[in-house]
Amino acid sequence: MRNVAFYRYSDVLSKLKTDGEKISWIEGRVKQVLIDPLEELRKVWQKNEEIQCLNLGVMTLLCCGIEALSNFYLQKGESGKKFKKFVENYMNAEFRRKDPSGKKYSSFLWDDFRCGLAHGFSIEKGGILEGTNRYVRFDDKKGLGIDLWLFFEDFNHAFTTFINDVRKASKDSILRNSFLARFDILFGKGQKATK
Repeated sequence: MRNVAFYRYSDVLSKLKTDGEKISWIEGRVKQVLIDPLEELRKVWQKNEEIQCLNLGVMTLLCCGIEALSNFYLQKGESGKKFKKFVENYMNAEFRRKDPSGKKYSSFLWDDFRCGLAHGFSIEKGGILEGTNRYVRFDDKKGLGIDLWLFFEDFNHAFTTFINDVRKASKDSILRNSFLARFDILFGKGQKATK
């Protein structure tokens, strides 16, 4: 087992001079602290029933990941709106669907999954599906059901697409500037990068 300590990486961050270096650093960080560990967990998931109780924890981590990315995606607005906008623009089109009352699935993901888990250790309405070949399922009585590991795959794809979009965006684009502004708020101590 390797020794890993997660600090703010001041020594590494102070050396990042270009936008591309900042984008690559966030890409590497998210892979190191979220995606790669979840990939390892997934490999042993079916073999160990005890860890399967972590399904709510994994969903919480993924929802937190979406919320964090949504803050790099959009600088202004309330958290829920940014979260839903990121989901609708980067994750599976299923989340743009609506229930019979007109509520988008992205709203269920925010209200019932993200907020339910963050504030009460539970999914308000709906649940986590496993072992199905269906990613998202809606039931009028039960709410939204989401396959955990398909959700993880979708998150991973959304993250990769988002990072690639930021990389390809022009230096004057809102997307790139939002990403870099958030980076500088968190890690840059006011230092601006160059192209």
